[in-house]
Amino acid sequence: MRTDNMMRIYLGDEYTGDSLINFCRYWIKGIKNYASYATSDEWRVENDLDCLYYDGNLKADTLMSAWTPIKWVADCINRNSGKLFWKPNERNGYDLSDLELLVADREKYLPSDNEMVMLLDTFLELAELPCNYILLQDGFRSGVIAQEQVIPLIPGLHPLQGKWLYDKKEIKAALYYMVRLLSQRKQRLEAVVK
Repeated sequence: MRTDNMMRIYLGDEYTGDSLINFCRYWIKGIKNYASYATSDEWRVENDLDCLYYDGNLKADTLMSAWTPIKWVADCINRNSGKLFWKPNERNGYDLSDLELLVADREKYLPSDNEMVMLLDTFLELAELPCNYILLQDGFRSGVIAQEQVIPLIPGLHPLQGKWLYDKKEIKAALYYMVRLLSQRKQRLEAVVK
């Protein structure tokens, strides 16, 4: 595993001290250059942070999604205005407008003095680092890891159950959990490297 900040390397001069903007620019760049690759695997090797952290290994994966909590917080804060945020995907024709909106006017939609946004920013700072990326083992894909050993993101929710978060209290609790988990992983990874 690489220990450099691969987001910084991937974005180059486009990298900022704002991890939310970094992630938006990362997704925009990846989507814009996707068509220049013959296969999605070839694209992943050179454009997916998971693979970049593991020198192109396609068994690499992200531990905690960056987009999901961005959407939770952005939708929650902007609920009264009726604005919902969407990551580009096949269903919306890979529309970049919401990512571009967040880059252009982040403070309007995710004000940095909001408590949930401060938690989100802390999470995103960690999410772009090596502590948020894992290498899947062939035992994991065959189901050897027991589901009952998976710690749920939301207390009381079974790991196989999904729940979209709308409530501020639940969103904050999930963000605290994600920050704590990635902080602990970061400390352990740094201890191993030393």
